[in-house]
Amino acid sequence: MSADVEIQINRAFSNSIEIEESPVEVGGSFGLILYNHGGPCHVYLQLSDEIAEFAYMGVSNRFLKEKENVRLEVHVRENAPATEGRVKIVTGHGSETAYATIIIKDPKEIRTQITVDKRLSIPKPKVVDTDPLIPASKLPLIALMMVAITMAATSLAIIQNWIIVIGVIVIVAGTYIAYQLIKT
Repeated sequence: MSADVEIQINRAFSNSIEIEESPVEVGGSFGLILYNHGGPCHVYLQLSDEIAEFAYMGVSNRFLKEKENVRLEVHVRENAPATEGRVKIVTGHGSETAYATIIIKDPKEIRTQITVDKRLSIPKPKVVDTDPLIPASKLPLIALMMVAITMAATSLAIIQNWIIVIGVIVIVAGTYIAYQLIKT
């Protein structure tokens, strides 16, 4: 597991170079991440002899467009011995130069730190649905609607008349409308 080297370009002023963290310990191939905060520019990268003996970059001269972010891979040969060297970063056709120190270690020696958010140790409260389907204040009205429907159905069963059928339909429709109004 290797860390990337983060390089801020054009953040402080035109062609400025800022290295986020140096030295960076790597255990194999790593990335050089160029963050361009300003206008377009050329960035030249060069590995020191100590690192270049065991590593290589595909691109050493990179044109960055305005506000462009790029990750360049530095390939470290397997079984490379532990060594320390630098990456030279040049912008503005040589007007600004900075160095990032790189320590190549055996991948087995590097212990990756995993930070755990302390909020993960706090159990989440149980969610209890306290909102009943029907509010308690509406229960008497619902009981009255149920009595009306029962009485209408009973009247229809006893007196089989078409006027009673229409009355039952009106009561059921009114009860349905009242229920819909209660629900919202």
